[in-house]
Amino acid sequence: MNSILVDVFNKDNELEGTKSFYPVDNEKRINDWILQYRCAGDSIGIISYRGNDFQNQNYIYISLNPSVCHDSQVEFNKDNLIEVSMYYAVRHCISATWLNDRDQFLYPSGAYHSDIEFQNDCLVFTLFHSQNRITCKDGVNHWLPFSEKEVGSEDKFASDFMVKFIKQRATTTAGLQVENNSGELQYEPVGVQNFEPLQSNPIGFSTEAKALFTAGREFWRYYHDKRKNDVMAPADASLYDIREYFKGRNEKGRMNTKSDDLHFNELDHDLREMVKLLAIKIKPKIYEYGFLLE
Repeated sequence: MNSILVDVFNKDNELEGTKSFYPVDNEKRINDWILQYRCAGDSIGIISYRGNDFQNQNYIYISLNPSVCHDSQVEFNKDNLIEVSMYYAVRHCISATWLNDRDQFLYPSGAYHSDIEFQNDCLVFTLFHSQNRITCKDGVNHWLPFSEKEVGSEDKFASDFMVKFIKQRATTTAGLQVENNSGELQYEPVGVQNFEPLQSNPIGFSTEAKALFTAGREFWRYYHDKRKNDVMAPADASLYDIREYFKGRNEKGRMNTKSDDLHFNELDHDLREMVKLLAIKIKPKIYEYGFLLE
């Protein structure tokens, strides 16, 4: 494939780097790829998609309610959750800029099939990213990555789907490193009791994914500690619900950017930083597997 490499200058005529341009008119796009993974039945959500480029990044989100999605969408369940997570992570791991605005996401090579760590990284990224708009107000929240015991919930969750799914990913690949009650680190799937620790972690969940699980667990724990004195706060609150609970909404109905609770702001900041670090981990694979061309 022929390409053109050009120098990039900013408004002050300072060299910022280089940019490659490729002819991709005859190339299949990422939406062609994800559409082959449509599911049937037992839905746990929908992913909205529009276009194949960075300028449509804000339209790529996950929800339980198809009626709020005015774009094309793919429904997903346990059978295509990993593919949807890869699609979601690939579309969000790299920020949109004026320079990459029209860059096209392409149909990937099949090399990602054997990269379990990459798949798991994408799943964890999707669980904790801000464009995950799953809310228990729209139905059963199957996106709780922790058990009731882990986060100190006084009530049983309506679904343990994600905990079981994470267990399956861990037991078929490698252990997930978490802290036990004594503060020691051991390999076991999050939220799974009486699991035999594995001796090594050759593929499985990456260090960055484990750190994100740890930050997420503290995020959920703080919410469940607060809801002990608030009978109206739902036990099945999602990431989106918890942020709304602490931040509230302004007169225009938009969620506020900060909360009056300073400790929550710290936890939210830590969680977002761990998401950014995982994005950095995923980014090289996006090019390696052909989702984007450098």
